[in-house]
Amino acid sequence: NKESIICGWSLIERKLNRFKTKFIPIDSEHFSIWSLIKNENLINIEKIILTASGGPFLNKSLKQIYCNSDFVGMKKRIKLLSEGSSKKKDKNSSFLENEDIPENLPNWLSQEDLNYFVKEFENSGMTGPLNRYRCMDLDWKELKDLSLNKITKPACFITGDLDPVNFFVPDVNLFESIGENYTDLRKKEIIENVGHWTQQEAPDKVNKILLDFLGKI
Repeated sequence: NKESIICGWSLIERKLNRFKTKFIPIDSEHFSIWSLIKNENLINIEKIILTASGGPFLNKSLKQIYCNSDFVGMKKRIKLLSEGSSKKKDKNSSFLENEDIPENLPNWLSQEDLNYFVKEFENSGMTGPLNRYRCMDLDWKELKDLSLNKITKPACFITGDLDPVNFFVPDVNLFESIGENYTDLRKKEIIENVGHWTQQEAPDKVNKILLDFLGKI
């Protein structure tokens, strides 16, 4: 994911320089920006502004967002669903609707970390980060011609077995089917007892997988 790319950019950049190749983003907003500026003179671009109006996380606290998508949050949700005590959602329900704000932070997120994020978002707002979710339908329309394309560069896919993204499509095992989107998927790993924040919940395991992958390219 993009967070791992940002954290490991120095490693990736060395490979790009070594093989004199380019790095093309495929994540929604980053691909859109790349498409718009790829033929422009970057000197003429003063700033890039992403706009959004909300999404499934609108009016939710950072604490609520983080803590309901990790290992503990997903375990709780699965337990409630299995017991039939979770309130039923409809097509208009938001992702975190009816979710509580946890009393304690998970062990991978300190209060100092959360305070830092809050301070940064107070300066910039949540508009940019939420733009991804607002543009899903627009992405599908504008990028439909790419839907059958496959990633041809050497790739590594990492996820957690409790990542809610794996459960988005009913009766579909996304981890097992992800290989259909690549021609050179060299590593595919699923980390047990980890939710959506893989690199934060299991940093040592994620780093080991990435370094092993990069070392064999």
